Amino acid sequence: MYVYNTGGEFNNAEQFLERYPGDDLIDVVSFDTYQGGKAEIDSAFIKDLDHHLTIIEAVAKEKNKIPAVAEMGFSKIPYSKWFTEAVAKAFSGHHFAYTLFWRNAGYKPGDKSTEYYVPYKGHASAPDFMRFYNLPQTIFQKEASKLNLYK
Repeated sequence: MYVYNTGGEFNNAEQFLERYPGDDLIDVVSFDTYQGGKAEIDSAFIKDLDHHLTIIEAVAKEKNKIPAVAEMGFSKIPYSKWFTEAVAKAFSGHHFAYTLFWRNAGYKPGDKSTEYYVPYKGHASAPDFMRFYNLPQTIFQKEASKLNLYK
């Protein structure tokens, strides 16, 4: 399975497909997206994510490919309701195969920073992540395994 993936710097299908190698080589079309900035709701991020999902879905339908959001996140999740008020809002009404919230690298001694994109137990956004997890429109690995999606 091969994935064609870009960053979120596209405004239309033509820009997204600028370096697309061909339908015979690709199975999944996707992009990466990250929110940055202040610890508050970012309507521009929500609008952009919604717009990019609309483009990806159209490209996937036209080319008979699987749409996805390859990587996403908000480093250290400083907005405690980011998962339900930003991610779920932007995802609403869209149909795509998966998203991957980026890695929890933890403490990095080289630059003495901490990097994580999914909350840990006790983090301010952990209750909101659990609300996101329990939404009827989300399926995580535990539920996917029970549905035998991979057989």
